[in-house]
Amino acid sequence: MSKKVLIVFAHPERNSLNGQFLDEIIDQLKTQGDKFKLSDLYGMGWKSEVDINDFPDYPKDKVFQPSYASKKYHQFTPDVIEEQNKLIWADTVLFVFPLWWYNLPAILKGWFDRVFSSTEYWKNKTVMGKNVSLIVTMGATAAENYDPHDPIKDVDQLLSNIFRTFYSGRMNPWTPLYFFGVAHVTSEDVKAMKAKVRDFIRNIPSSH
Repeated sequence: MSKKVLIVFAHPERNSLNGQFLDEIIDQLKTQGDKFKLSDLYGMGWKSEVDINDFPDYPKDKVFQPSYASKKYHQFTPDVIEEQNKLIWADTVLFVFPLWWYNLPAILKGWFDRVFSSTEYWKNKTVMGKNVSLIVTMGATAAENYDPHDPIKDVDQLLSNIFRTFYSGRMNPWTPLYFFGVAHVTSEDVKAMKAKVRDFIRNIPSSH
């Protein structure tokens, strides 16, 4: 049975190494006969900040309280509705992004802030039971900026907030793919990385 994969891509340069990985992901999904939808956040001009305009039915004469708005008002803007519909459609969600200053790119954090409402609405209707994972690049090598004894655990800890979001939504994370030292790679390194990306896509878990 073919998978339905939503790819959320958060890099400003489509011809970057992240962009090359995206090409490999899409090509491998097509090869496998899987379906996919792409949210290229920079390409879409995604609005990352949350404000009162994200809740069209929020009373304009009230002080704007984002957490209250997300619990009480479920009329969203068209761009948010489109992303939520992609999530409803998908059985697998894959995030592809670089780690900047030990965190998500701001545009991706804004995607979570706007698309994931803090209510049972998105847990039960949108993301519950979906497989989810990450492909993340880091410019520095493990020895330069991370624990050389266990760099993967180090990055897991840096990204613990996103994993907590997944668990809160009752999603099913599988082991992410991390690439260290991408600022120093050779063409042979890139070739090997692309092979790992394809293998990662081949081994997407079956949905529950």
